[in-house]
Amino acid sequence: MQKNKPFDGDIHRPRSGDDLGRELRGRGSSQGEVRSMGPMPHPDFDPLSYILAHPETDFSDLDPVRHFAARPGTTLPPPLSSLFPGLDLHPYHASKSDSNLSEHDACTPKQSRRFALAETVSFAHNGNRYELKAPPAEAFRDRILSGEGFVFYKHPHGFWTCMRILNKAMHELRERLGTNTVSERELCNGAARLAWQLLENTPFRNLFIHNFMHDLAGYVRSPLRGNVWRGVAFKGYPTLDGRLFVFPDQDAENNDICRQQLDAFAECIAPSEELIDGTVMKRWVVSGGIKEFPTWIRDNPVAVVGPVWFSSLGSRMRLADFTLIRIAHTDSFAARFDILRRIRAFLNEKSGRKHPPVVLFHCGGSLACWLIFRLFPKYPRSLLLDFGQALLAWLLDEPWYGLTWKEIYLKAMIENMGLENLYRELAGPHYEPWLESAAEAIP
Repeated sequence: MQKNKPFDGDIHRPRSGDDLGRELRGRGSSQGEVRSMGPMPHPDFDPLSYILAHPETDFSDLDPVRHFAARPGTTLPPPLSSLFPGLDLHPYHASKSDSNLSEHDACTPKQSRRFALAETVSFAHNGNRYELKAPPAEAFRDRILSGEGFVFYKHPHGFWTCMRILNKAMHELRERLGTNTVSERELCNGAARLAWQLLENTPFRNLFIHNFMHDLAGYVRSPLRGNVWRGVAFKGYPTLDGRLFVFPDQDAENNDICRQQLDAFAECIAPSEELIDGTVMKRWVVSGGIKEFPTWIRDNPVAVVGPVWFSSLGSRMRLADFTLIRIAHTDSFAARFDILRRIRAFLNEKSGRKHPPVVLFHCGGSLACWLIFRLFPKYPRSLLLDFGQALLAWLLDEPWYGLTWKEIYLKAMIENMGLENLYRELAGPHYEPWLESAAEAIP
């Protein structure tokens, strides 16, 4: 058996219940060692499911794996999801109206320039008031050019969706466990396994890979300190109306999902914490506030953590020292330790030079957060910037289907970022038809 491996991976040789029992008995492991093997010591044995399947036994001071191993012939526990057939962990928002977001949020390039200015969204929840500040683009420029290490990371809207799901699953497990107490880590990982099984065919499922949400839940409660901007967002892109959530008719007063997301937020973050609007990078590429960004990092060694099509970003930005740390387009969470290793190799090679190394992340905000938390303490002079989808401002000719914000703001990005010459050169005589077709709203 292997330690510290994803519970969902095909990493164990299948065994029968008796084979597993013999193997576990043969290890002679202490209870602490058995516990340390991880939440799933075998792909067919879920310790929490085993506890729930044996309500007659008090497991408060008894390890379920050792209990099973001492009883040859005992039936393997069922998947957790089979014990919660009616549990709904539905992750999606739903608008009460038939409003088309592309139409509702449409604005001209001139109107979108206001996103370069400082703005604050203030909201109250459970008697406390919070603020999400969008600094002016000049403040970002000054941090980049200071020559010091700097971090921008965020807890994006998808993370709060997953925190809401995790909290709900943990509550259900606590209710069913009764007097059988388990550690918070075991409970958190059990809830993640339950969510993984119930969220099949949704993009949120991958965040519930072994230990990932447990790590993120710890990071959100103990933020990085230093020259750090910490972003929070409950929607995917900036809007002129300054609303907090995805749909115009949603808030914590009339929508359970919004309320539960804010509950999760308030449990993790104190009102005194200084927070940045998590959509700020998109604000700046839509407004043109950072159109000179390539010149700010031209003397730095730069890496992008992103899919293969970012290989052209170095030439498009005219960067002298560019590295692509290539990742899969989707589902990179299981490869996070390998990605971390490759970023460390880049930083080890490029650190100590006159200009600090820059790492731009386009890998999902939650994965970028996980990586940055493990990098910044060791590389405090580096620039670790979660650009996310905002990096697509330089790659708008790629077929980015399904991105509402790109449909809304494509023309604004090209005009305000001064990128018309780039795209005219790429598209040639087809520029005008491409521009119109690329900016068409998705039905």
